Amino acid sequence: MTRIILRLLNGPLMVLLFCLGVAAQTSLFISFPLNWVQPDLLLLLVVWFSLKRDFTEGGVLTLILGGIAESHSSSPSGVLLLSYMTVYLGVRLASKLLVIPDFHSWIRLTLVSSAGWKIASLLVLAYLDKAAAQWQHTLVHLIPGALATGIVGLWIYPWLDRLDRLTHKNQQMEQRLSDDLRLLENEGL
Repeated sequence: MTRIILRLLNGPLMVLLFCLGVAAQTSLFISFPLNWVQPDLLLLLVVWFSLKRDFTEGGVLTLILGGIAESHSSSPSGVLLLSYMTVYLGVRLASKLLVIPDFHSWIRLTLVSSAGWKIASLLVLAYLDKAAAQWQHTLVHLIPGALATGIVGLWIYPWLDRLDRLTHKNQQMEQRLSDDLRLLENEGL
């Protein structure tokens, strides 16, 4: 019973941690030299959800966090949400096609995802005919932002793994719960 309650708290804890992280991120990286290396905490969570959650749960969490980020952004409506969902689906596809075995692969994937996110955002803005002033800014911040996100991922991913072990994923317990649910369905309960 405790495991089920902790699992139910995992999603709200992720949302709360995201909100705290964004508050810290937007207050620390506001001045000129630091805004060049501002990491994207939501991108780290999107990559995590893509690799560690099933399709529905990860997609819903990405939509919720993308909606929160978009509500606090001055970008046109839908740009952040569409860009993060593009990254989510791209990482899901990459995880199915490629072998992503270890922590260092996650960091490399985060670097590529960060660059992909910025390019996806630029393409959405170009589609909305609002990219005229944004493309130069995006290209200048592409590499420093991707490196900063990858470096922060070195610390964030182990914390997320610990949080998941405490509240979410225990493979043996998940298998037992699904077996119990199948037994209940077969018995007609």
